[in-house]
Amino acid sequence: MDTETDPGAAVDPAALEMLAADAARRARRMLAEVLTAADSTTGGHSPAGPSPAAPSPAGSSTAGRSGAAPGEGVLTVGQDAVRLAAAAEAPAPGVVARLAAGTGRDAVGMDLAVRAWRLGGAAALAVLEEEWTPEPAVAARAEALVAAAGEDGEGPVLRPLGGGRWSGPGDEVQVRLGRDGRWWPYRREEGRWAPAGPAGHDPGAALAPLLEGDDTR
Repeated sequence: MDTETDPGAAVDPAALEMLAADAARRARRMLAEVLTAADSTTGGHSPAGPSPAAPSPAGSSTAGRSGAAPGEGVLTVGQDAVRLAAAAEAPAPGVVARLAAGTGRDAVGMDLAVRAWRLGGAAALAVLEEEWTPEPAVAARAEALVAAAGEDGEGPVLRPLGGGRWSGPGDEVQVRLGRDGRWWPYRREEGRWAPAGPAGHDPGAALAPLLEGDDTR
């Protein structure tokens, strides 16, 4: 961002540029939401005044620090830092390093978090960084799907690890169950587990591209 005034010593120009770009993206998204709501109320014709049904940016779930996509709610500081890094087209390494340090992640952890976010936002990030214990009914459905995945002899045989995670062939791949019921493929990379593709509604199908060597990095 070019200005005629020199930024102060305490201001990081790269960080400021990232925040300005992020604010512009959020403003465009919020404006699109407002216009869409107004069009649905007026039948596509612009009203003479503000539409009473149009949501106020200040009251929107995407307003404020969150910058969340619709349906994600208000983000934590740690989530928002990852979102910022993931949304930037070419983030300055120094800024990303500060975001990582400020949220207790190392460089590799931040890279994995960004990869997860780009695959599925806050839900995918939670699958990367959190273990959880599904309720009995959810666990029963999950185990039934896992068993079905290997029944025909063609799908992978999965071994339960606990925490909503199952190990695949060779212990080099995993499939993880998210709190929303979707399954996420993972692979081991240099001793750490990395998100390896988009989520699916079946553990075998989620792992299939990874086992066939067509994973998303």
